[in-house]
Amino acid sequence: MPGNGWTGAWTWLQDWYGGANGVWMLKVQGPRNNTVFDVHQYLDADGSGSHAAVVSPIIGSERLRAFTDWCRSHRKRAFLGEFAVPATEIGRKAVADMLQAMERDRDVWTGFAWWAAGAWWGDYMFSLEPNDGHDRPQMAFLLAHLHGQGGTRDRSAEPDARAKNFKGDVVRGLRHQP
Repeated sequence: MPGNGWTGAWTWLQDWYGGANGVWMLKVQGPRNNTVFDVHQYLDADGSGSHAAVVSPIIGSERLRAFTDWCRSHRKRAFLGEFAVPATEIGRKAVADMLQAMERDRDVWTGFAWWAAGAWWGDYMFSLEPNDGHDRPQMAFLLAHLHGQGGTRDRSAEPDARAKNFKGDVVRGLRHQP
């Protein structure tokens, strides 16, 4: 369930268009309290994802913190539906920091999706689409956080393994078992 105002994690508690997502979204009542909130988080100065400069190597975890705390205090779950950085060293560090924070907070986070992929993106700074058969540098930023990568055992086919071993693999479809 996305929020309002570009569904930003770092702006979740701010008043956008008549109220904060953190207030209005508490009114959402899904079956068995199984609603997952979809948020976006970019790491440039204004959080829009339209600038190549990443604020700092720890901006990701900093921008997710208040939203993560809100989810935990209200027993809500979250999915990072959009994030990306350019292929820079500070971008690599910021992604590692943010995804490590999500892994530590796996009671809240169900997974993530990178923005963007597909042939039509061309030379777009955030594209994961392989270029001439070679992965874009940002793919290496993600590999350690995907099931079966970085020496971890791929247990996604085992019952409940996905929920217990969060690594953000959206292809296999993470699910939460209370």
